Amino acid sequence: MSSSFWMTKTHQWIRAVPTSPNDDLFPINDTWGWEARADANYRLPADINVSANLRAASGALGQRTQTFSDPRLLQGTVTLRMEEFGAQQGRVVPVTSFRLAKRFRPTARYAVDVNFSVFNLINSSAPVAISYLSGTFGRVTDILAPRVARIGVQFSF
Repeated sequence: MSSSFWMTKTHQWIRAVPTSPNDDLFPINDTWGWEARADANYRLPADINVSANLRAASGALGQRTQTFSDPRLLQGTVTLRMEEFGAQQGRVVPVTSFRLAKRFRPTARYAVDVNFSVFNLINSSAPVAISYLSGTFGRVTDILAPRVARIGVQFSF
């Protein structure tokens, strides 16, 4: 069994090269992100292997923005940042995976592994991208991929 936890500090310009004075508002992403993992693997009798992986990550970060559009602006639509990046954050993204494998050895030199894996075992639909634009504020634009199962065969020599 193993586990890990890490945090990442981000300090970067949101737009590397400002194209207008509108880019001067709240221009820096100065946030922390984190992720925690736990992995377990156990070999049962008869060459059966069971493993599980648990992962949780900090939610999607963002900032409220507002779109202004008026013919008097003479420049089309303008989108302005209304707060610091990271002022808005989605919920934690949990992912759980499970794997069951059986090894067959027809000879001492060759082995065949048959395995069954399930990704996103708890079928979490946590948001991984969220719109923070006024008018669509809080709208989830992308979620974690659904539960997926896979059957595989591996031949080794």
